[in-house]
Amino acid sequence: GEMPEPERIYLACGTSGSVSGLSLGLRLAGISTRVIATQVTPASISGPAAHERLFNETNALLHTLASSVPLLANPRCNVEHRDEQFGTGYAEPTVAAKLAVERMQQTEAVSLETTYTGKALAALINDIESGISGPVMFWNTPTQT
Repeated sequence: GEMPEPERIYLACGTSGSVSGLSLGLRLAGISTRVIATQVTPASISGPAAHERLFNETNALLHTLASSVPLLANPRCNVEHRDEQFGTGYAEPTVAAKLAVERMQQTEAVSLETTYTGKALAALINDIESGISGPVMFWNTPTQT
């Protein structure tokens, strides 16, 4: 209750784990926020099909552990998979990702990288510049170095 419910949460989609967990958690909590999954790996590794499989497997496991957890239908209903920031391949920086990383460092003193978080932030910046409104959230999934 300390901030408005975001209309969209932007995050990188590598193996679909974070996207699946976040979208499942939001639905179980009754939060209508839409997850904008920015593809950073080839479709053969992740994407809508991987998300659906992980969502269903996790939901089934939680239901087995606690029968009060409902089995949810339509795993993709609150997720939008986007690939326009993917560029030429995995770990290949795009101009937009580089600019997004620089902008975050300059304005917020937060360090991002161009493989995952920079591409997700580039999607958010692109949407804002295209005119989306309402509260949005950037979900920083830092990589281990």
